[in-house]
Amino acid sequence: DALHFSAGANLMLLLLESQEENWDAVDAMIRAFQGATMALKCAGVPVVVAPAGLTLGGGCEVSLHGDRV
Repeated sequence: DALHFSAGANLMLLLLESQEENWDAVDAMIRAFQGATMALKCAGVPVVVAPAGLTLGGGCEVSLHGDRV
């Protein structure tokens, strides 16, 4: 029932980590999200995605990796 499913990544968090040159943290965040979306894509069962409202950035990637939207 939310107005937005996903409005994109938390860019402020990435900006703060980048400003502090915490490249390992930035790398870990990106790898974790990539791993999650690839798990959806390669799941051994059908994945149905049902976003509602605004679906940008990572939410769009999640939707694209589902078998059915």
